[in-house]
Amino acid sequence: MGSSTKASEDPGCEMNVVESVQELLVLLNSTAQEILQLDLENEAATDRLEQLQSVQSGTRQQIDELCKANGMPIDKRSLRELLIECVALEKQIAVKLSVQRGVLNEHMSQIKKAEMARSRYHQTYTQAEGYFLDAHQ
Repeated sequence: MGSSTKASEDPGCEMNVVESVQELLVLLNSTAQEILQLDLENEAATDRLEQLQSVQSGTRQQIDELCKANGMPIDKRSLRELLIECVALEKQIAVKLSVQRGVLNEHMSQIKKAEMARSRYHQTYTQAEGYFLDAHQ
């Protein structure tokens, strides 16, 4: 076997790839669980959310590259349960973020309404001060 053998041709290499993908899926899973634990009402959690989403993106890219480089589809029985769990967690994250987006949109709407009400009832009138000279006197 040459150095260009793919995982599908070398069972030992395939196991290493499967193990690597499995480790990455476990990382993806734990990252998703951490995102679900975040209190998105806390501003500091926003920074952590961005970091975790970056980790997720990089992990997904590594999984894709491993599978493409080795010609291995991600449908191995040993990985299927982890994949299903990751997808379920991603769905929960999507729901949580959607709810948070709705809450934030509602807050923004209330702020806009308050600004409109304030501008209606608290209009500032500009009045120029000066003298009027009547030239007909």
